Amino acid sequence: MTARRRGPSPELDKKLFAGGWICASWPKEYGGKGLSLMESVVLNEEFARAEAPLRADFFGDTLVGPTILQWGTEEQKQQFIRGSSKAPSPGARVFRSPTPGATWPR
Repeated sequence: MTARRRGPSPELDKKLFAGGWICASWPKEYGGKGLSLMESVVLNEEFARAEAPLRADFFGDTLVGPTILQWGTEEQKQQFIRGSSKAPSPGARVFRSPTPGATWPR
């Protein structure tokens, strides 16, 4: 039997944010828990085993954030990463415009 995971759950997201489990693999100095690769794998396996709902903003903390952490300047890390793990939606924090109403350059 194949497990089927549910869609996003704002209630679960709030609990994960409160416990600091969003962006848990990010370094502590950027708001994460500093989990090792193996600890991150185990955490994700446990979420899957529990059939936890998928998160709508996973691109921010699993793709965009780690890319900025690896390749971004310290200024970019401070602007986009620091505190993102504590925001209501890390993906929204990473993707948002620094100036409300601003148009992104092409």
